[in-house]
Amino acid sequence: MDSLDKNEFIYIRFNIVKWEEGDLLFNGQLCNMIAQQKNQECYYSHFKYPEEALHYFRNNIKENGKRSMAGYQGYCYADRIYFDIDSKSHDEAIVDCRKLIEHLLCLGFLAENLDVWFSGRRGFHIGVSTSPWGLSPDIKFNRWCKEICCEIAEKARVDIDLSIYSKISILRAPFSRHPETGLFKNPIPIESILDCKISGRNILENCRIPIAWTHLPTPSVPSVDLKSRFNKVLKKNLTKGNWPSVVGSESRYPPFDIDWNGIITWPYWNETFFRLAVLAKIKGLSAWDCEQNLRLIRGRNEAFSKGSPVFLDTEIKTIVRSVYQREFSYHVSLKNDPAIKGLIIYPRKGRIS
Repeated sequence: MDSLDKNEFIYIRFNIVKWEEGDLLFNGQLCNMIAQQKNQECYYSHFKYPEEALHYFRNNIKENGKRSMAGYQGYCYADRIYFDIDSKSHDEAIVDCRKLIEHLLCLGFLAENLDVWFSGRRGFHIGVSTSPWGLSPDIKFNRWCKEICCEIAEKARVDIDLSIYSKISILRAPFSRHPETGLFKNPIPIESILDCKISGRNILENCRIPIAWTHLPTPSVPSVDLKSRFNKVLKKNLTKGNWPSVVGSESRYPPFDIDWNGIITWPYWNETFFRLAVLAKIKGLSAWDCEQNLRLIRGRNEAFSKGSPVFLDTEIKTIVRSVYQREFSYHVSLKNDPAIKGLIIYPRKGRIS
């Protein structure tokens, strides 16, 4: 899975007006295509695909003679993923959009890396970079994005359209014209959304003509001092004795040691402690009550009992996806961060003193 080159994943263009498929599009080509499609109803694929998807599209012909992506089960990827807010009115949509943006900012997303678009009707598309999530192209990539976005939206108490996370979903292209309203999908400054004085009427007035194309924000990952953050949380919990009661009389000690060359050791094989250790190392949680939100990691007991090292890259990513919304204050790229890449678990005997 990790051997796949993300740069080889490209968009498919769909133009509903002309009912034709152009070709696969890299990011730069997508921008050029959008710039040429002003005043039209234009869509492009929400996700990016390997070249094999183009062959599937060209050969999957429906009874009416038109090509279709229906049934495609291959790999997909996305540099950016979107939340689709579609409320009953423009004013309600602005309120929901504001709530979601404020929550994203609280989670550690950088304002300059968010992009907000008026959908052309009465909703908004809020885009975020997927690079901090550490996900690689995969058959299940769209499902992972759905799980993460759903948890974020639920925590923000905002309803979003989950259908756009279908593998073959398409999105209205930026600056294209909505056929029913005549309004354009234009970018909206985040500052305008956060301004409680703005109304739906203000948004509509700014979307009657297409705004000149600039560029999407460049994704970046906030720098994080994992070691100092973890040590701070560790000291706090040791002082308060907040370790789970299953440790018994030794509840004031964590059941693991941290070696910041990428190795975690501890004396007892315990799934709960393992999950807490990894979460603390990756995200610096401010609490240790995450058990109920985590999936159990199984199948490691035998290897651990034999004293073998256990490599946990896939499991770490699963944990991050499953508890993404829990106490996280920033994002870390799992694939590129040297503090996490190649994390190894070693068994160790004896009590930590």
